[in-house]
Amino acid sequence: MSSERIRAILECIDRLKRGDLAAPFHPSGADDELAEIERALSGLCVAMEIREDLYQAAQQVAVNNSRRLDHLATELSRANAINQQTIQALSSPIIQVAEGIIMMPVFGSIDKKRGECMMAALLDAVANAQSKYVIIDLTGAVSVDPNLSNEIVKLVNAVRLLGAKGIVVGIQPDVARRIVSNGIDLSRIPTLATLREALDLCTARSSAEAIEFAAPGQRKLQRG
Repeated sequence: MSSERIRAILECIDRLKRGDLAAPFHPSGADDELAEIERALSGLCVAMEIREDLYQAAQQVAVNNSRRLDHLATELSRANAINQQTIQALSSPIIQVAEGIIMMPVFGSIDKKRGECMMAALLDAVANAQSKYVIIDLTGAVSVDPNLSNEIVKLVNAVRLLGAKGIVVGIQPDVARRIVSNGIDLSRIPTLATLREALDLCTARSSAEAIEFAAPGQRKLQRG
């Protein structure tokens, strides 16, 4: 009997070494020198099984938390993208002020990325609304990047390719100085002081042309 109990003890220890906790160890119930070892081994099996259960539970919690974090990161990235689109749309909104006339007020400064967004939005608006005139209002523009102040020229040239005529209004003194110091030539682009003047120019009617695009200071409203 003792040899069988010793064999059972050794087999149990071998299973534990392999990480096999499926078969618990049951003491024989005898009251001899092996009984204490059997009871200790039984307790060890129970403790290791509990520890394994806790480990598996912790692993599952970690997996679930990782999935939640991935989901939150995805949602945060999506929300950030939406916020960026909203900010870009609000920073350069496009407003239809009259039939065939749209306006893009520009606030803050213009950098390369924003210039690209403005270009895409404006061209889409011109094509969708079949606009004849585009007013770019720089009243709220505080600065124009030295390397990118020609974005204004690009915008006007781009809408011209779609059959629309561009007008720039509201250039502030600081912005004007930057444009001049950067050597940007706006002589071929109609520039007016106020939005009201631009609207009058766009809505003017005559038998010749609705609008005369001449050098600044030489434009005349054609009135019938």
